[in-house]
Amino acid sequence: MQLSDLSQPPTTALAKLVGLLALPNLTDVACNGPNLWFADVGLGLRWLPNLSVSCAELLAVARTLIDLGDRHLDIANPIADVSLRPSELAAVSGSGAGLGAVFEPLISAGVERIRVHAVLESAVSASTLLSIRVHRSDVLSLDGLAALGDWAPSQLESIRTLARNRTNLLVTGPAGSGKTTLLRAILLEQPALRTIVVEDTAELLPCGPAAVGLQVREPNQDGAGHLPLRELTRQALRMRPDRIVVGEVRGGEVLDLLNAMSTGHSGSAGTLHANSAQAVRRRLATLLHGAGVHGQSADELIREAVEAAVHLRPDRSIEFVGELP
Repeated sequence: MQLSDLSQPPTTALAKLVGLLALPNLTDVACNGPNLWFADVGLGLRWLPNLSVSCAELLAVARTLIDLGDRHLDIANPIADVSLRPSELAAVSGSGAGLGAVFEPLISAGVERIRVHAVLESAVSASTLLSIRVHRSDVLSLDGLAALGDWAPSQLESIRTLARNRTNLLVTGPAGSGKTTLLRAILLEQPALRTIVVEDTAELLPCGPAAVGLQVREPNQDGAGHLPLRELTRQALRMRPDRIVVGEVRGGEVLDLLNAMSTGHSGSAGTLHANSAQAVRRRLATLLHGAGVHGQSADELIREAVEAAVHLRPDRSIEFVGELP
């Protein structure tokens, strides 16, 4: 199926979306409303003028996907984020007969997981919005990523050495640069290590048979039951980890990750949004400041904990590999 084929879409909105997600090389889909769909097949987001659904269909798709991830999208919770595995979705039965079969094309296309972010039409947004990231099983190895990203042989060898030496590292770069995909490939270089993966929305697993994952739990309608990322990071330290991995460092959990890195959990890692390798240290200091660690104490912790960084460009090529600048 090609992007141009979408002028003759499947009969249901969900099947239409699944057909789009199954396209070769597709990494992202963004929906800005019923008639504004965009897809990225390696050239940046491009508008799909032949793809449209009704407002009711878009709402139904968004709610279905979020419900399948055991979260809720309603007026009380107008924003939700879930991670879904097609192999598990294909087993869905019951309400909506045949729903599981809709996801079969994703399995055939080698899609291992999709991450869905949805915003409900509400006071938050004038339209229902979807942002979907596609993770495929055929680009998990460092060799596969090197071929796709046109890495220099020296870059591949440097990253492999970091992985095999259990170097504490951060994979950094702008949004959509492939940080999660690269980090998973790095983790798979040492699959026997007991790895505790902590994420807001699960994306990194599977990364070895000894790896387990903890995912943030949102509060219920009464505001109870919330398990934030920082609490999960602290709990991971009690689970006898060889290494701890934070899927995306963006708040106070940075302190717990850096403490883990500096107290014997070699090979611990995380991803971090940054515009350049030179900005990483400053970004870490800002996050540590928010966690109550300032000045020289923050500088010393960063220097002691983070041994290396791999910085990706927006096109997924490698800008930098080595000790933190």
